[in-house]
Amino acid sequence: MAAALKRTLEALWVLLLAALIVVPALPGDWQTEVTRAAIAQTKRLSLSQRWTMYAPNPQRGMPYLSVRGRHLDGREVSLEEDDAIAAGWDTKWAWDKRRVDIWRAYAAMSKKTGSDRRRTWYARSVCVREARRSDDPPRLLLLDRVSRSFTHPDKVRAGAPDLGPVTRKPVQKIDCGFPAIRAMIDEDRERHGERG
Repeated sequence: MAAALKRTLEALWVLLLAALIVVPALPGDWQTEVTRAAIAQTKRLSLSQRWTMYAPNPQRGMPYLSVRGRHLDGREVSLEEDDAIAAGWDTKWAWDKRRVDIWRAYAAMSKKTGSDRRRTWYARSVCVREARRSDDPPRLLLLDRVSRSFTHPDKVRAGAPDLGPVTRKPVQKIDCGFPAIRAMIDEDRERHGERG
């Protein structure tokens, strides 16, 4: 008798929990003041089973990382990251899914101004790359986050463009003459047989 009661209570508990999770997600005009109050409580407890449970912070725009190099004489040059920006707005995503493309995409995700670990390491790699390619590499890297927000689907259906206007936000500066970065450049030159 006790075992049967225990099984019944366990089954009722599971059914009650399932009802608390599923019922708020059911559409329709069936809701009353009582059910709305219960639904509000389940939302406070985060028992909602809407899609936001699986994607609580979905991407809301398409960001790219723009990198400009500034030389000691004041000249500024656009680096290869700007090519992806120019080509990317009309595509799903302008990358070849190489390791560097994935790294660049993650570096662009952060909206934070100032030091960001992924962006800093990516910029350090750009310092090394530019020193490998040129005898006169840029001394300072200026990183901007260039993005366009996604337009709400209802507005796109009504004829609005699928991407909002371009926004450019300066996010970080990296000095390629910093001792730790100079050490990375020197190590790269040694590894590739270039004594500098």
